[in-house]
Amino acid sequence: MKKKLLSSALLIATTTLVACGGSSSSNSEPKVDPKTNPAKSVQGQLTMPDGKTPLADATVYIAKDGSPTSAIMLPTAVVGVDCQEPDEEYIYAACTDAEGNFDLAVDEGLELKELKAVKGKFKITVPITEELDLGTISLPTDGDGVPRMAVVQGSYDNIENVLAKTGYGEVDDDGQLKEGTAAFDIYPSGDMHDLFTVDNEILKLFSYDIVFVNCGVNEFNASPQSEEISSALREYVANGGQLYVTDQAYDYVEQAFPEYIDFYGSDDTPINEPEVMNLAQVGQTKPNTYGEVLDPILLGALKNMNCGESVCIEEESDALFAIQGMLGAWAVMLAPHDGKEDDVKVWVQGEMDYASETDELRPLTVSFKHGKGKVIYTSYHTDNSNNSKELLPQERVLQFLVFE
Repeated sequence: MKKKLLSSALLIATTTLVACGGSSSSNSEPKVDPKTNPAKSVQGQLTMPDGKTPLADATVYIAKDGSPTSAIMLPTAVVGVDCQEPDEEYIYAACTDAEGNFDLAVDEGLELKELKAVKGKFKITVPITEELDLGTISLPTDGDGVPRMAVVQGSYDNIENVLAKTGYGEVDDDGQLKEGTAAFDIYPSGDMHDLFTVDNEILKLFSYDIVFVNCGVNEFNASPQSEEISSALREYVANGGQLYVTDQAYDYVEQAFPEYIDFYGSDDTPINEPEVMNLAQVGQTKPNTYGEVLDPILLGALKNMNCGESVCIEEESDALFAIQGMLGAWAVMLAPHDGKEDDVKVWVQGEMDYASETDELRPLTVSFKHGKGKVIYTSYHTDNSNNSKELLPQERVLQFLVFE
């Protein structure tokens, strides 16, 4: 089983070296000549709010302040390609590496006041000290730059615990979120429909930047309410919202965004129409389940994270991680729909058993943009049996994608 996965992992690793290590593109070369314009360096490490988990592939930059715009970037990472372009003009910018580190070369004569960092919907601004070594910079848990988040609890998933372990709450000795400490709103008992009630003349849904939907939430009511919910979700994401869904809650993706992912189900249903609910829940329990990481940035981040007493990436592999607690009846993705291969990004895949199929290579974690926003879906979820303050490899993947 691992041999098939390892071969594709090797291909990805080789491609990554060509793309990032040997490029002679002018975009990756410093634009300040050190002979005529001596440079100094602003250094530091960016982490998640827990103060210890590296935040890879984040953008650090110095905003433009009356100076000509000219970006200096790390040799193996290009702003706007490998990490996101800032939404304001900047003079210098770089991507953090797999350990969250950055080393930003700037003009010796430039007066430096503050450094900004952005990753997904998360931002931070810090003053630049005279020493220029900013040390560890941790994302804040409240205030400006922190997106408003909502978690809809479910029966088989606890993304709220992952958020708490990331620093957006406190956890007890069993790794469970302590009541009253969450830096996000919680909709208990899987009551997804409360998000679609009106508050201050708008649906509650539209007051959040990111919404997490746990496996095991209450699913759609009968039409026409289900159509209204689907329409609201499409509008929410199109306007810039981020929707994060796991496992059996997949119908909130299939019913609202049917054209992107081909879930197991009715082959006769047109691509742009949602299939009958729950048809994709045919995944089988597999004693040894592994995910193969396809994205080099995610892979590098996992290799620089701790996963309890075990490694995140299997030592005998290049890109495999163990998935725990993947019970039967999980929702199966077959592939991106025809014509959407370039729009749907597959982060993780695995050789899975479902229906009458065995060891079929299928997507396990995907994302796609819709309008100004994004949808992230994963067929696995957190493991309810993980009563630890430490994160499992699959939870590290979920954690990483929170910031995408």
